[in-house]
This record gives sequence, structure tokens and C-alpha cells, in this order.
Amino acid sequence: MISSIKIEAFRGVKEGQVDGLGPINILVGPNNSGKSTCLEAVALVGTGNALKVAELLLHRGGPPLDALDHVVRAPAKSAAITVAFPDGGGCRCDVSIGGVNNALHFDRAKTEGLKETMKRVVATLVYASPAGNRSSAGCTYVDDQGKMATPTLEGGVVFDPFPLKLVDVQAVRELGTLEDAYTLIQRVGRVESVVQALTKSMKGLVDLRILKSGEDFILHAIFEGQPPVPVYLTGDGSKRLVELASAILGVDPDGVVLLEEPECYQHPRYLRELASLLIESAKTNRQIILSTHSMELVDLLLEAGEEERLEYPFVHRLRLVDGKLSGVVLNREQATVTRKDLLEDLRA
Repeated sequence: MISSIKIEAFRGVKEGQVDGLGPINILVGPNNSGKSTCLEAVALVGTGNALKVAELLLHRGGPPLDALDHVVRAPAKSAAITVAFPDGGGCRCDVSIGGVNNALHFDRAKTEGLKETMKRVVATLVYASPAGNRSSAGCTYVDDQGKMATPTLEGGVVFDPFPLKLVDVQAVRELGTLEDAYTLIQRVGRVESVVQALTKSMKGLVDLRILKSGEDFILHAIFEGQPPVPVYLTGDGSKRLVELASAILGVDPDGVVLLEEPECYQHPRYLRELASLLIESAKTNRQIILSTHSMELVDLLLEAGEEERLEYPFVHRLRLVDGKLSGVVLNREQATVTRKDLLEDLRA
């Protein structure tokens, strides 16, 4: 489990640190307070492959080369992110963006004329633990259309420091059909958890099951004493919850789930189910770090934690002033008492 995040010269953050991370963490603060940057920073550290790093750095959209130009905060030449673990170990990721003219492994004829339209992403990861140190470095190339070449390993070995999943709007959309999402949930043995979450709004639901309908195999909701109903007909809220559950539960146990404003792609009626799902996921040793502007979701998570008599969720009130990131961490009880202050953060 990650206990802290330290960021240097990454995106809009010149320097700063977020401490006191626990099983479920809610990042709140005004717009441009560093919430998305924190999520992206953790994702970079947990990504042990330069091609994945490049894809992650482009996920916010916009012209690819412009996106890369703003990864490292000027005048620094590289960004550094460090996460610490409770056992004293940690993992550091250094990212730099450079020109293609240093690419010795590319044939000169193939790169001629592309020096102005390609960028080099170099990601170096160092994992420190009581068992010793490991490191890996790789590079990849991104053209002005966002296309990436296969990364070349420069030294060491490629490894993933810890399993993780960054779940934003794009990640939910990429899951594909509901049947694909259900299959993943079935493989990790968590269909019962998803059904239990859905029953809060879908009274009488007892199961989710793929059944044949004509020539197709369709995900159905099974209600007690009623004919099966295709989930496609049960409303957008239930469909999005199945897709979100697939993204969240697809992370291995002991992994990290990063959620960027999940209320933006979830029907308000199903926020209670989402809160229940996140609490259950944390019980299986998944660590949850989410950003939100929804006081309703914060309330529901705090209420769910109180019902289970948990110290978490932890709420982290972030501020970003002149590039310096700071944060105040509140446990569940403290966050409940200071609810009015949190509401002001979410409205700002």
C-alpha cells in the first residue's frame, strides 16, 4: 500500500507531497489544485514500460506534442515522482522529454524530416525495498498524430512495481460491451459483490447472467419471480456501474485503483452503489485513490465507512499555490466534522 506521494517538476506542480494515504483516499480541492496530477503521478510510478508511460502522458487529450511539452514543469529538465511504502521501501520514476536526434537505434533515413515532429519519452524507474534495488529505463517516440513506436530498452529490466488501474472516462468507454465487463467480473469471482451493490436500486435483483437471445449472448438481470431482463434495458446507471465494477475489480488484489471524478460518468442514483463497491474493494486489499467534486459521493463514502466502523475513508484537502502542492489529511471522523469546509473546496 502506498503511504505517500512526492512530486517534483511534474505538470503544474513544482514541488509537493501528499502523506497519510490509507485504504480509501478522497482527494478534494478547488479546480487546478493538483488532484488529477496526483493520480497521474501514481500511475506513472506503477507503470514499468516506456510505451505505457507515453500513452499515459497523452491520455488528457489535445495535440500530442503539446501534451508532451507540458509534462515537465519549466525550467526543470525532468520530472520526478516518488511513492513510499509503509515497510520503508519505495519507488521513484523520473520522466524526461527530449529530441529524436539522440535516437541511435533508429535508422537515419527513417528519422530524416521527423526531428521536428517527434518526441522522445524516457522513463527511469527505481524500486527500493529490503530485498534490494531494481531499475529499468526505456524510450519511445510519439509523432504529431499521437502514434508511438515500439520502445527500446536501454538498460536493466522492465517491471511493474505494483498492479494499478487508472479509471477515467476513457477507461470506462474502452471496456467494450457489457458482456466483456461481466466476463472480467466473473473471472475475478466478484459477481456477487456487484449484484449486492445493484440491489440498493434494483429491488428484487438476485443475479447477473449472460443468456442467449436469438443469435446473440446478452447480459441479463435476474429478478426474483420475474423473467430475465437485458441489462441494456435497465437504464444507464446500472450499465455504468457494471462497467465501473469491471474496471475497478480488474485490478489484482494488493493493487491500486485510481479513479478520476467517477461521478462524471455515473448516474447520481447509483453513487450509493459505487460507494458500497469501493468499500468492498478496499476490504480485499485494493487501495483506492479518487478525486471528486461530488459532496454526495463524499458523504456516501463517509457513511459507508461509519457503518463498517472504519477509520477510513481519508480525505485529503489539496492546495496548489505558485507550483507548491500541499495537503491536509482528515480521517473519517474529522472529515465528517469539517463537512462545511469540504463543501467549499468542492464548490471552488
